[in-house]
Amino acid sequence: NVSQRSLLSFGVLGGLYSPDDGGRDTTTTGVVAEWRTAPSQITDFYFRVGSNRAERDASATRSEVSATTFNGGVGVAWNFQVTRIVIDALRSTVPSSAGAVVDRDEVRFRVSRAFQPRVSGFVALRGIRTEGVDETASAIRDRKYYPGSTGLEWRMSRQFTLAGQYGYR
Repeated sequence: NVSQRSLLSFGVLGGLYSPDDGGRDTTTTGVVAEWRTAPSQITDFYFRVGSNRAERDASATRSEVSATTFNGGVGVAWNFQVTRIVIDALRSTVPSSAGAVVDRDEVRFRVSRAFQPRVSGFVALRGIRTEGVDETASAIRDRKYYPGSTGLEWRMSRQFTLAGQYGYR
């Protein structure tokens, strides 16, 4: 805690993508620092910066790929009496589901509203852009997609919540 309303944290990231089909392993390591502050009872901000290194092993058909890039994000949340609004933007370099190294930019928006003390609903939208780091890898296409979801949550107790959600991708 930097002050009563501010928090500074540091972290280490690590991940391994190891496909079962004999594809090459992709690893991710990095460091991140985050500062969270709440200048009022309604508003929260966060700022995240860091560096991320992603590497893919070489194979007979693909060369080794490694990339070190900026990692980070910024976000704001408004906490009203029964409504919460969150907007944030993130950047990361990660292994994709195909085991390739990709840069991922993401913008997220979520509104949740309490209808009763134990029942709430939400609407969420995301914009995601994925770009391959290795320009020679023809299997990795640059992609943009915009998923959305909406749903209801019923908090039965502190430990249990029943939720229903519809997602569009």
